[in-house]
Amino acid sequence: MPQNAPAPRPNLQVAARVEELLREQLEELGVNPRTLAPEDIAAHMHCHLAPNGSMTYLWKNEPMLYVTPETLVDENGAESVLWRMFTKDDMADEADNEAGTYDSFLIDAADCACEDDGDEQPDAAPAAQ
Repeated sequence: MPQNAPAPRPNLQVAARVEELLREQLEELGVNPRTLAPEDIAAHMHCHLAPNGSMTYLWKNEPMLYVTPETLVDENGAESVLWRMFTKDDMADEADNEAGTYDSFLIDAADCACEDDGDEQPDAAPAAQ
């Protein structure tokens, strides 16, 4: 991605998969996301948004999910974005990441969109049900 190009933005499909992975990670920690009060989610779940569009989700200041976009250009010059998603287990074992055990989504760059409120560190949390 050129230095002055805007960072790719996830679409609803990517956001849904991120939410699903966050729920799974919370459950692995013994936390039932469906019983969390919104104020507990706001207090403990944070997302660091990097300038390149990558996101690191933290629960109680512990990284639990890392999401990074990779812009691809095919032989016709069409761009697409591959979203790589690493859980805390993946982040702990770099050898597995290189072997491809991460989750990823490939979407057209034209489909990459989300609202940007200009906040460099927005809070992100799975929806409580």
